[in-house]
Amino acid sequence: MTTPRPAFERSLDVLERSRLVAHAAHAALIVGPLMLAASVAGVFPPGVMGFHVTALGLFAWYASRWKNLRAKRRPATVRADHEGVWVDGKLVALRANVADGFFQPRSGRDPNKASSLGSSVRLVDKRRAIVFEAEAHERDALDLLYALGLDPGSKRAEFTGSSPVFATVARNMAFVAASVVALFVLSFGLAALGLELGGSLLPMLMVPWFLGAMLPSRISVGIDAVHLRWMWRTKLIPMSKIAGIERGEQRQIRLHLYDGSEELLYTSMRTNNYRMGNDYAAQHRDAVLARIAEAHAAFRARGPAADVSSLVGRGTRSREEWRAALAKLRATEGGYREAVVRDDDLWRVVEDPSAPEDARGGAAMLLRRSLDDAGKARVRVAAEATASPKLRVALDAAAGEADEPFDAALDELAGDDAEPRGRTRAS
Repeated sequence: MTTPRPAFERSLDVLERSRLVAHAAHAALIVGPLMLAASVAGVFPPGVMGFHVTALGLFAWYASRWKNLRAKRRPATVRADHEGVWVDGKLVALRANVADGFFQPRSGRDPNKASSLGSSVRLVDKRRAIVFEAEAHERDALDLLYALGLDPGSKRAEFTGSSPVFATVARNMAFVAASVVALFVLSFGLAALGLELGGSLLPMLMVPWFLGAMLPSRISVGIDAVHLRWMWRTKLIPMSKIAGIERGEQRQIRLHLYDGSEELLYTSMRTNNYRMGNDYAAQHRDAVLARIAEAHAAFRARGPAADVSSLVGRGTRSREEWRAALAKLRATEGGYREAVVRDDDLWRVVEDPSAPEDARGGAAMLLRRSLDDAGKARVRVAAEATASPKLRVALDAAAGEADEPFDAALDELAGDDAEPRGRTRAS
């Protein structure tokens, strides 16, 4: 069995969901549609205002569940353990229902405003709705997350980011201008072919085009890397290449790399200067920034693994040569372990976020035959903390029983023989 983590127990100010906002949202979602129905039936002509009431209800419902708008603060004893989060002895968030957790920095509580909040630790479910939040300093937040297995060294954190198309005013205008030009070209082309009906439908077809362009990107922060993805585009920024992290403008995070270049992350789409939207955008940016900084610190704090990466990694070998070498090492397990490397050395490679991905996969291959339940759980923890999709799949498969998924995942890690191979560790 896996050794349970030490429980967290401290007095914190819990931020409970506002009942007033929740009740107002439910009331609006009931009254609004009834007003619309009455308007359609001619019973209550002003009932067309029900559309606006319904829209306000949807906004209040979203703000209550996903933003904890006007949360009620109350002091309580908070305990976090393998079962979940307890408040004054009552289980309020089951661990199985918590998908993610992170530290939410804020500038600080304003003593002149009862509704202002300080920095907090926030837990969310699979739909990103808030299931628990309490005011806490960063150290307390990380200790609570560690007790739940949600700290940067144990679990990658997922955040939404801006659509690249709508990240800046210039990109926004360029996309709209290009779309208008494309619309006119297609309209004239269809008209020239005598397809007038098709030309009239084009504006309607542009709606999914614009909605698709507005889809948010995803930012995964693991102890090994920051993984960015939007539609079919993906980008992996290894922690070993990040020299510094800097807060940019309201929605920006600047990652300074060791090679002198810079990666600019946009954590939300441009707003129109509405104060509430800007406040939430800045808070979201600060949450992503804090998680990247925490994961980067955890990455640097991990000591380098025993230098067996060249033995279990692909290196400059072809894919077939690498797989043959791993198979040979596994076949001669006893002598190999005694003369060259121990299980502890292999575990350090598997859990070292600065080790090459193929080396971590190769070490997992050599360990998987002897994994007990505790070992499988340990490999899954390493997978949960990993942002790289290929490595995460390989580690998850290594903890499984079937060979085929793991062999396929290892081939994905090996890549193409034409790819240049090299270490990813920072100098």
